[in-house]
Amino acid sequence: MIAEKLKKSILQAAIQGKLTQREPGDGTAAELLQKIAAEKDKLIKEKKIRKEKPLTAITEEEKLFDLPEGWAWCKLGEISLYITDGTHLRPNYVSKGIPFLSVKDISSGRLNFSNTKFVSRETHDELIQRCFPKKNDILITKVGTTGIPVLIDTDREFSLFVSIALIKYLDTEIFPQYFVYLLNSPLVQEQVSIHTRGVGNKNWVLKDIKNTVVILPPLAEQQRIVARVEELLFQVDSLSKDEKKLDALQSTMPERLKASLLQAAIQGKLTERLPGDGNAEDLLAEIAAEKQRLIKAKKIKKEKPLPEITEEEKPFNLPDGWEWCRLGEITYNHGQKKPNVPFTYVDISSVDNKHQKLGDLSNIIQPDKAPSRARKIIKFGDVIYATVRPYLHNMCIIDRNIIPEPIVILADEDGYCTSEILPLDFGKHIYNKYAQILLMSPEFLNYANQCSYGVKMPRLGTKDARIFTCPIPPLAEQQRIVQRLEELLPLCEGILSGK
Repeated sequence: MIAEKLKKSILQAAIQGKLTQREPGDGTAAELLQKIAAEKDKLIKEKKIRKEKPLTAITEEEKLFDLPEGWAWCKLGEISLYITDGTHLRPNYVSKGIPFLSVKDISSGRLNFSNTKFVSRETHDELIQRCFPKKNDILITKVGTTGIPVLIDTDREFSLFVSIALIKYLDTEIFPQYFVYLLNSPLVQEQVSIHTRGVGNKNWVLKDIKNTVVILPPLAEQQRIVARVEELLFQVDSLSKDEKKLDALQSTMPERLKASLLQAAIQGKLTERLPGDGNAEDLLAEIAAEKQRLIKAKKIKKEKPLPEITEEEKPFNLPDGWEWCRLGEITYNHGQKKPNVPFTYVDISSVDNKHQKLGDLSNIIQPDKAPSRARKIIKFGDVIYATVRPYLHNMCIIDRNIIPEPIVILADEDGYCTSEILPLDFGKHIYNKYAQILLMSPEFLNYANQCSYGVKMPRLGTKDARIFTCPIPPLAEQQRIVQRLEELLPLCEGILSGK
């Protein structure tokens, strides 16, 4: 992201002296190093710290650029009073006590006490004899995700595990926030990357931490650097927020565009009425007559009358020739029965919504092996709709072209599906691909979500599904709508995949 790159550039420019100017009376970094060295000698004589092995000399190759006058190249061990790490032995934990921090508790770049383990007062007092973190000290991750610095900004007591290093320094000679910016700079972070060892359990050892090459400006200029960096990072943070909003918009745009197209399709905004289309009123009358004939022939089940559609249930105006109806008016109820011949069973997990096909179909099942839920009759051409979460809204058309290999053929008359699937037979007067578009539209998805009931596994009831108000165009226009969407929807997929 641009904001993250800018942040790195700002920190690198800061430690190169490109954001500030030297002022009279600033003093020099050499003077600071002398004061730090003198303080270290004093602590060694008082036996408060141990004398350490000499650090390796800085080579000319390690001095990557020229420094402003009064600045100095040095090692992290030179500007620190001492660097150590937490206990190497896992202590006995207690339910309440003193926080015991590991790398996970500072990997966000700040102290986080919300999920720490605890040690007893006695264990803590023993551990701080070696590693005693205090306010304004610096912690830095040395195991796992290495090189993340954190300035201790609290007086709260805590102990450390070996995954965290502790840096003690003279905060009278090194401005604390400058120290943090220095450790976060590309100069230091590149060395962290080079010297972190291991593959699985990565480790940045103390010796390499102490020999990290750093830059020290005079104290007054450190303070000016911090002021300038904070001013710039405030603007970068604003940019970062805008980038996140843009990323979120870009990631959801294809789905939003797809939803808009589906909604526009069922509102008649993608097609125009043509002479000879007929009208949906006649279409619905033909469906009603066909259903009566099939009921008399005992080929479908008679259902309870559906309520009249109120004006409040019509969410938008329809084009000429279109009509509102209930979903139950345009679907044929095959009913349920116990299988008595070998059949193909479609379970709720078989509905592959992403690819609009059936997947993981069971083989032909013998009647005596039929699952108790295998009662709903399905036929080729039906739209099947999963009614229970987490599969709610998954759907596809039972089409001979989408039966996966090895080929599983539904019986000529019928197959069966689980009770968690709603099979919808739209007959010959409603184009099943238009019906599928209707069920994929935001209009139906919102309705189904509102009607879903249950806590653990919310579901859409058949009764609620049947009373959904559908916008129905003439059959010829249904077919043109499908054709138009088949041209437009792949463009959404292209945006989603970046093609």
